[in-house]
Amino acid sequence: MKNKTADVPYTGVREEVIKDAKPTLNDKSLTLLSKWITERYKIRVKKDVEKIPAPWTNCPILQKVKFTNVFREDDRATIWLIDNVCNNPKLTYENKILNCILFRLFNKIETCELIGMPLDFSFIKYKDEIREILEAHEEKDPKYIFFTSAFNTGGFKAGSVKHTGEEYIPMRPISFMEYIINDNIMERLLDAESPEFVIKELMEYTGIGKFLSYQIFVDFTYIEQYPFSENHYTVSGPGCSLGLSFLFEDKDGMTDAECLFWLRDNHGVLNIDWEELLHDRAPFDRCTNVMSLENNFCEFSKYYRCTEKLEAGETVRARVKYDGEGFSGANLDGFLK
Repeated sequence: MKNKTADVPYTGVREEVIKDAKPTLNDKSLTLLSKWITERYKIRVKKDVEKIPAPWTNCPILQKVKFTNVFREDDRATIWLIDNVCNNPKLTYENKILNCILFRLFNKIETCELIGMPLDFSFIKYKDEIREILEAHEEKDPKYIFFTSAFNTGGFKAGSVKHTGEEYIPMRPISFMEYIINDNIMERLLDAESPEFVIKELMEYTGIGKFLSYQIFVDFTYIEQYPFSENHYTVSGPGCSLGLSFLFEDKDGMTDAECLFWLRDNHGVLNIDWEELLHDRAPFDRCTNVMSLENNFCEFSKYYRCTEKLEAGETVRARVKYDGEGFSGANLDGFLK
């Protein structure tokens, strides 16, 4: 992503600490991280760009466990959001912001299409119509899950009731949007002078934690006229922090967010030829940034635990399964050489 007009380098972190830091890294974890980034991106190119049939890798973990892409904007849900909301010329800037919020509360394309997103946010006037759509779909398919399985949405579903009193769970994002619009959320978001202010404002609402607030902020950055990019601010979620703990034996006084900036500034330690690996991307985008690193470490934490299982001779079990075909047995030796 290109820098935006209001970006401030090293937002929310201590630049001097990052530049002076001499952390200690775990060599095995560094190898695994580099291999994961490289192989996951190559899978994306083979699968989505070159349209080559599976298998796309000889890694037994990546063949069987679903991971997000190296770059968040390459994931299916985010592609849908960018195409249908962020780059939609029919939507006003304000409606793009509001649709981004609603989208991430469900984080499921099928549900968003079901209720007719993207919405003109006079949609509050026909809330009853959306309720009827959701109830009819639930009656037709009682096993349908309205919310994402990619992350835990229990906090929002439970917490938002404080603001709305909404009893029907699938309607809670809709009722929540009505509440925050009436609470003049747009006035405050449009006046935001920093990404930190955006996160703070979103977190004022019960059920919207720091991680979800950050994910919504990143969605905003895909809107062309939005003043901030994802390049200079990050929030380390629980999965990312776990992944960082596998790599950093000694952080030399840095916070988790600062570790991400350090890795961005010292990306050579990853031993990745970014120009070659990211050859299909625009020249300005052939590098990593703090947002993509945060995303990668969240996935790396899952990948690392899978490698431990395989090395212990145990079966790899994952919450989200994936079939890239060509399973070559519980052995990483050939892949890591």
